[in-house]
Amino acid sequence: MVDIPGFLNKADFYGKVLPGYIVVLLYLFLFKPGLLIVATDEAGNATSTLSADIFTAVVFLVAGPAVGFSLYLFHRYMYTIRFGLSGHQSTRDKRKNFVQDYAKVRILCNDGERLELDNVESEYDFSVSTAIGLLIIDAYYVLSNINLENLEIKIGILIFALFLLLGVRFHNLESYSPLTNKLIQKYRNAPL
Repeated sequence: MVDIPGFLNKADFYGKVLPGYIVVLLYLFLFKPGLLIVATDEAGNATSTLSADIFTAVVFLVAGPAVGFSLYLFHRYMYTIRFGLSGHQSTRDKRKNFVQDYAKVRILCNDGERLELDNVESEYDFSVSTAIGLLIIDAYYVLSNINLENLEIKIGILIFALFLLLGVRFHNLESYSPLTNKLIQKYRNAPL
């Protein structure tokens, strides 16, 4: 098992880094399988020219975290932009009030509450980021192979991505929103 660097906590790893690993490895599996599967010639010699150390460093230290954090920022910014473009001032005001209340919660809550909030957010971020990455990879895979070959892979990736998005909806209703709302109620009238 790879050690998680000290500057990353569990929530960062699950919510921001792990989705990138999944997307990068799926991309490599579908489009560059020779990098993952070392081929051998008739004499039993490895024919891959890429060093395993370089491959591991590129995927696990650079590509995975970069892709994962990019997916995280993409879905977070899209959510913010959606509310910013809303035609209703009441919707924008409601979002603005929530963001202010949430910031107050983050400042005032104790370490245990903050950890619980970080964990529930990382679960949400993992599902959304991974689903977006899978949908992008699946769309690219389908468009680059417009035929019925590997249909089970194409449909399987789509179903898994949709399952993650559906799970996000239930997670929001059953975990994220109740916890966040309780903490906002607790700290709404507390002085800063």
